[in-house]
Amino acid sequence: MPSFQLSRKIPPSEVSLAFLKQLEEVLLVDVASQIDTSATRPGETIESGYSLHIRDELGIEVLESVRAYRPLLLPDSTTLIRVTFSSPFRATPKVNVDIAFEETGSRSRFTVDVRGDHARDVAVGIADRISQVLSPQKRGSAFWYAPATVYMANGAAIVMMVATIMNPAKPGIGIGGLGLMLASTLYHQAITRLRPYTIFESELSQRRASKWKWFVSGFWTFVIFGTVLVFVRRYFFGF
Repeated sequence: MPSFQLSRKIPPSEVSLAFLKQLEEVLLVDVASQIDTSATRPGETIESGYSLHIRDELGIEVLESVRAYRPLLLPDSTTLIRVTFSSPFRATPKVNVDIAFEETGSRSRFTVDVRGDHARDVAVGIADRISQVLSPQKRGSAFWYAPATVYMANGAAIVMMVATIMNPAKPGIGIGGLGLMLASTLYHQAITRLRPYTIFESELSQRRASKWKWFVSGFWTFVIFGTVLVFVRRYFFGF
C-alpha cells in the first residue's frame, strides 16, 4: 500500500482554547472529508480517533474534545499540548496526524502520515491546511530563540573588543562590543522566561505579556542610549 509521511516544524506560536477549537474542527471536518468511512463498523467514528493532551506540573489531562475542557484559560504551568488524530481502522486512506506545541519549542512539530491511494497528495494537502490554520498564531522567527543568535552577537562583540585592543585610540568600539554582549545575553534570558517559544493562554501568560512590554521598552532604551549613542559619540567626537 502506498504511504507518505511528512513533518514540519511549528514556529513560535500562541496557543489559546479558541485556536484549539479551530484546529479540532480542521481535523474532524476538513481532514475527515478526505476519508472514506463506508467500510467501517458501527461505533467506529471519526470523532473517536481524536484526542487532546494537556501537560502541566500536576500531570497529563487527556480529553476527547477541547469542548470538554471547562476552565476559561489553560493552567499556568502548561508545558506541552498535543493533538492527535487517527482515522478509523477500516477507513481509506489511513490518516494519522500528530501536532505538538511545546513551551521551549524543542518538540513543537506536526507530522502527517497517510497510507493509501494518492498518499503523497493527501498528506501534503492536509499539511498545507494545518499550516494555514497555524499561520495566524505565529509570533515571529525562531531565530530569536536559537542559542546561535547569542553566540553570533557575542562573537561580534569579541571582534569589536579585540579591535579596541589593537587600536586603543578608539575605546568606543570596545565599549560598544561589551554593551552588545550584555544586551544579547540579557535579551535571550528575558525572551525565554517572559516570551517562551510557545505561549499558552493562561493567567501567567497575561502577566508575562505586561512584563515583556516593560522589558522591551527598557531594553531598547539601553541599546540606543547606553550603547549606540555612546559609540557614535566616541567614534565621531572622541569623548
